Amino acid sequence: MDRNPLLPLSTDTFSGIESSLRNISFQSCSLTSNSLPAFTRLINLERLKLQSNLLTEIKPNNLFSLMSQLIAIDLQRNQ
Repeated sequence: MDRNPLLPLSTDTFSGIESSLRNISFQSCSLTSNSLPAFTRLINLERLKLQSNLLTEIKPNNLFSLMSQLIAIDLQRNQ
């Protein structure tokens, strides 16, 4: 999904595929912190790339609490 300016993501964005996603990349998509709850149910996610977006605040306990498989997250070049 890189370089794809998206509509705001919702908690239902990945509905039905939450447990099958392992790697996901949303680089340069103009995502804001309001879009982050869409990722909270990705319980088997191992790698998350969110660099070069408009993220200003991340609450790790809320965002990553169910992601027990997460080993890498890239947040470079955000606000």
